[in-house]
Amino acid sequence: MIFIGGFHNTLFFYTRYDKYRDMMRTVIFETWSIAPNEVILGKALHIRRLHSVTSVAENISRSNRVTRQILEYEGIINRLDKRPDARLVFESARAAPILARCRRLVTFREMAKRLGTSEDQFKVLVQQKVIRPALPAKVTKFQWDTADALELLEAFAQKAIVIDHEDGEWVGIGIGASRARVTVRDAINAIRAGKLPVGRRSGDSGYAAFKVRQNDMHYLSPERPVDPTLVEFGTEIGLQSDGTIRALYDAGHLQATRLFNPITRRWGLYMTDTDRAAFYERFTTLKLLGKERHIESRKLARKLNNLGIKQFAPGGTKYDRVYLVGDVRNVALD
Repeated sequence: MIFIGGFHNTLFFYTRYDKYRDMMRTVIFETWSIAPNEVILGKALHIRRLHSVTSVAENISRSNRVTRQILEYEGIINRLDKRPDARLVFESARAAPILARCRRLVTFREMAKRLGTSEDQFKVLVQQKVIRPALPAKVTKFQWDTADALELLEAFAQKAIVIDHEDGEWVGIGIGASRARVTVRDAINAIRAGKLPVGRRSGDSGYAAFKVRQNDMHYLSPERPVDPTLVEFGTEIGLQSDGTIRALYDAGHLQATRLFNPITRRWGLYMTDTDRAAFYERFTTLKLLGKERHIESRKLARKLNNLGIKQFAPGGTKYDRVYLVGDVRNVALD
């Protein structure tokens, strides 16, 4: 460039040097990162043709080191290319979308602020992949694209109805999701799809301004197994108070089925139709027998005892209020 500057005036004023001047200018434009409208040998580019690491760093207000890491991660430059930052050039058109995004990138704390969330709320959005980092932390701490925050808030705003500040029916999205035992991501996806009504309190802004009705949230809860749990079945047949139903299962005297409950997110023991049928075929209880014979439980227990009919007690282990069907089937209790 010093050479060019030294001959600039001479070459510019003599038309017989036009050919050489054009050749040199072409080489410069194809070799160096020249800013738009910078005059080179009498002419300028209106649109940047080449970028360098240095020019990109200036453009996005980042250090050369961080800029180089970003460009390497995005595949714009090769990490093995050891040319100086000012000489490592590439087509500006290739980098245009990345540069536009890089200008929007902010830190974790600033992104939470843009969203109007606490840092803990933002962590939940990140953990559940509602918001994803544009770049990994190993590349830069400026990971988060503010366009993602704007898009999420606009998606809510498009669906939101105005609600009263005093209306306690509406709760925060995170609170509603927790109470309904669904993920925040599920709730947000339902809002986006128009399946979950969302409200916005006038004057409030950001993520915290948007609310959901708790009753609406429960419709998002996945269905639990239709069969009763082992404990619920025990309650139905009068064995709820002292763990008898569980003791029967643990000893292998009755069958139950392990099923997953998506609401509690836990596996549990449930009594399917088959399990209940197997129980009724072998056992009865004071409660079941009392309903069948229309006799109050205490009176029934005395009658059975007087007739010598004992409770189920294999190997000497007695199960209170449980009887074998075969022992009571044909017994007259009236």
